[in-house]
Amino acid sequence: MLPEFRSQGVGSALLAYLAKHALTIGAGRIDWQVLDWNEGARKFYRETCLAKELDEWLNVRVEGKEAMERLSQL
Repeated sequence: MLPEFRSQGVGSALLAYLAKHALTIGAGRIDWQVLDWNEGARKFYRETCLAKELDEWLNVRVEGKEAMERLSQL
């Protein structure tokens, strides 16, 4: 998010809506990703949202034509 759009409550409102919906449907958790260098967001998630960072999960990506073609042949 661009700096001029931060700290306006949009992210908080989105997360609050998502949590309300999750509770309505009986979901027990919400997962999302944050970049490791985004300390401001990470602090917000930890302190305000009571979110826990999970060390045991890794992001995995298949990118580029060669990789996509190889994957399509499995």
